[in-house]
Amino acid sequence: MKLSALSVLTLPLLTVLAGTAHAAPNVDLATTITAPAVTVYTPGTYSVQVANTGNRKATNVVLAIDLPRTRTSPQVYIMGTLGAFDPRCTRSGQRLTCALGTINSNTSKTVAFSLALPYSTAPLVIAAAATSTGVAPEATPANNSRSYTATPALVPNLTAGGAAITRSCSGTNLTSFFECALFPSSIQSFASTLEPDMSITLPNEPGWTGAWWMVDPETLHVEYTDGFDGFELDMASVGGDCFESVLDFQNGYVAVHQLCL
Repeated sequence: MKLSALSVLTLPLLTVLAGTAHAAPNVDLATTITAPAVTVYTPGTYSVQVANTGNRKATNVVLAIDLPRTRTSPQVYIMGTLGAFDPRCTRSGQRLTCALGTINSNTSKTVAFSLALPYSTAPLVIAAAATSTGVAPEATPANNSRSYTATPALVPNLTAGGAAITRSCSGTNLTSFFECALFPSSIQSFASTLEPDMSITLPNEPGWTGAWWMVDPETLHVEYTDGFDGFELDMASVGGDCFESVLDFQNGYVAVHQLCL
């Protein structure tokens, strides 16, 4: 078959058009969390970014941020002290809900909040999830959500010793003295002195004695006994000449202690 000159010229163009594939219209929200390097009980600024790497704009974007929760009951609180947060966000309980509006293709929006986290024996998890109610589908929903386990550092204390007040409360599932401080009426206390010879005297507890030493710059070990019964604590240095610990009992209860010099 003989081809005309026009047919010969259009064949390469038809071949190119036939092989051209257009990406499906979609949004692709990706959430990331950036955390500060801070010590326990010190405020730090956390940032949550929502990026749209899709080829369509994401509309009506909402970011939900779940903050660490106490294990108190029946009331539940934020495990930590929430400071200032982005004005696009509203707080309800332990959640910040942030209305981000439209995020165009290949752009992002970031919200920030201040949070001081306590010493805790349970993970301090911050979780964030972004959603969009636009008409374009979500390309990879898995990266819409992200969680981060915060690990605020302890505060080295090299000067333990002297007069001290120990405060404590008990309950089930408690993991931080922060939870005791939410209910001051539940706290008991006693005075003691960490003597220079590493003994402990308890002036208001006749028959009780103890011993103490620094395991390392971040850990104070204390022992108390009345000659028949007693207990031992390895206490984490949390700053302000204070140490905290959580003591588990076999019956499911825990006792949370704070010793401040």
